[in-house]
Amino acid sequence: MSQFILILLIPFCPIIQLIGQADSVKVSNKYQNDKTEYFFDNKKINTLGLFISPEIGIGKINNISAPIAGGAFMLLVNKKLGIGFAGQISGNPQNHKELLKLGYGGVKLEYTIKPNGKVHTSFPLIIGTVFANKDNSPYQYGNSNRPKPANYNYDSHPKNNYFFMVQPGVNIEANLMKYIKIFAGVNYRLATNNKNMRNTNITDSIAAKQVSGITATIGLKFGLYDYKINRKDSLKRKNSSN
Repeated sequence: MSQFILILLIPFCPIIQLIGQADSVKVSNKYQNDKTEYFFDNKKINTLGLFISPEIGIGKINNISAPIAGGAFMLLVNKKLGIGFAGQISGNPQNHKELLKLGYGGVKLEYTIKPNGKVHTSFPLIIGTVFANKDNSPYQYGNSNRPKPANYNYDSHPKNNYFFMVQPGVNIEANLMKYIKIFAGVNYRLATNNKNMRNTNITDSIAAKQVSGITATIGLKFGLYDYKINRKDSLKRKNSSN
């Protein structure tokens, strides 16, 4: 009887085998889907760059427009990811009766979308520290009818107030020449109170909202953006394609 059953099952053996293979494929796909993925897994650094980027702009300081100037020094990876340091400082606001000045600096990150295009977009981000003070220089009282305080000292320097800062932004960038780019954009400086970083006195107390604000900038980038570090591999690929 058992031999008879085996003879009947022989025609169905290929089908049973295919079902088993399908199940094994499902199991293998399941394990592949469960595999952890990484952003930088098996990713090579093909190009490196190095550039400086001076810039100027107009920003809001205590809701008053003031000129701002500064720059950055950046390392560029694969033409897209920039890592470096940046700093800026403000000039005299339009309202000379309230000379609140600031400067800031920190680590700068910048990601560029489609950098090979003539015009493209980048997203800068600065994380660092803001220092701000109320300028009590003779210039302030020399340009107004305000009386000088009894304890006014021309040689005194105002104390700085320090804040933690995050400044995201967006730029429109254009490739002018091989070593020169031009960009324009806007960013928002968000400062937060930090008691461990803040150094204030009664007369020069400054709030974080006074040094937070939007800034419009324009600038240039000077440097090398696409130095190939895998020249041998690129030459091999080029020769094999020929």
